[in-house]
Amino acid sequence: MLCPMKPRVIIISIDGFASFYWRDPAVRAPVLRRLAERGVLAAGMECVFPSTTWPTHVSLVTGVSPRAHGVVANHILNRDTLQPEDLTGDPIYDAPKLLRARTVYDRAHGAGLRTAAIDWPATRNATTLDFNLPFFKDQHVFETQTARGVWEELRSLSGDVGGREVVKRHLEDAVVVPAEPLADLDTEEDLRLFLSGAPAPDSGLELPGSSRRTGRH
Repeated sequence: MLCPMKPRVIIISIDGFASFYWRDPAVRAPVLRRLAERGVLAAGMECVFPSTTWPTHVSLVTGVSPRAHGVVANHILNRDTLQPEDLTGDPIYDAPKLLRARTVYDRAHGAGLRTAAIDWPATRNATTLDFNLPFFKDQHVFETQTARGVWEELRSLSGDVGGREVVKRHLEDAVVVPAEPLADLDTEEDLRLFLSGAPAPDSGLELPGSSRRTGRH
């Protein structure tokens, strides 16, 4: 007899997905629309200022404005060195250094729940994430800041090769997911199969990393 699955909360962000896209009938988003039909959909929301990636994503997980959580831009001017610093990709600061407000995963972890983040801004070395693959833009950050469990899984999938080769191979696959096949996923099962590595039957889709890639790289 199968044990009942414990409830999980998953926050998914589509960076740059404006609200008017959702209201445009020409936008093909069948899986998202079906999820909305089964849940709750807000008529709109008030965006924080500035509405750039790092401030907004920190506001999403803290529930407070940038002036309260401290991440006020994608780039900042270091007042000590008077040099600009790019926060995107978390190349400089760990999460505890950046964030001045508690996150939802801080609270969940404090309540004894397991937490995880994949490609979420401002999570580098977050102490309350049990599993983390931080948002990154360069090899060094990926190699030094990703949870060890990720490395072990990549090695098991890739055979007995060095860590750097494993990362490069999977990064090449990760960044070329074509837009057109994703738009052709009509059901949640299609999406699940695509993400798990098995295209839906008769979909005509090929996964990144296969012998033939379609769409724009």
